[in-house]
Amino acid sequence: TRPVDLHLEGLKKLGAEIDYREDYVRVAIPRGKAGLVGAEVKFDYPSVGATETVMMAACCAEGTTTILNAAREPEVEDLGYFLARLIPGASLDGLGTSKIVISGAGGAGLDS
Repeated sequence: TRPVDLHLEGLKKLGAEIDYREDYVRVAIPRGKAGLVGAEVKFDYPSVGATETVMMAACCAEGTTTILNAAREPEVEDLGYFLARLIPGASLDGLGTSKIVISGAGGAGLDS
């Protein structure tokens, strides 16, 4: 199995509620006044999956998220371009570098 600690730590910094169960983990976005809120997320080491997880969540968060020690692989860059087109109001800068700055759409990507 692959560890998911970086994914969960990143989501928690954005305000997600993490509930560790016996044989699974439940992640929820708080409803109400806050929801997901931009934050600084610094990874101990670059992780493609964790970088992509935080990028997706940050696009729907309120405010600015900075990912430090982000993965720089081409698939991370491609996902960033896709998210910028998919979620109106979201923007991503620094794709392809170890520092990605995301301006979130404030939950617009969650309403469907």
